[in-house]
Amino acid sequence: MATEDYQDFQDTFTDLVEEFGWSTAVITVETEGAYNPATGAAIVSSVDTTVNAALLDISAGTIGQTLQGGSLVVQTDKRVLLPFGTAPSLGDKMTFGSLKGTILGIKEINPGGTVLGYELIIRNG
Repeated sequence: MATEDYQDFQDTFTDLVEEFGWSTAVITVETEGAYNPATGAAIVSSVDTTVNAALLDISAGTIGQTLQGGSLVVQTDKRVLLPFGTAPSLGDKMTFGSLKGTILGIKEINPGGTVLGYELIIRNG
């Protein structure tokens, strides 16, 4: 299949997530800075990026699978579909309204070498 066909799939994937997903999902990247001896802790800075993302329940077939960090998928985890653009990292935080979770798993949706988006597993808390 030609690369331009996958570009059409990428556009369609993005359009569907924008139409049926959340337009106010937030990815928070926290970076630990220098140690502050006065407080006894490192200074943590964070950067928020607002993204479109679809929030889904975990399917029964996914429960018990091992994620990149060694954790197992549990029933209360959530699945997130994120269009190509903002590449998340393990440990980043995601917020959907009052639901806040940590990214525990990332899988590129990547047919034919064209990244359409990402499938994430997040855990509440």
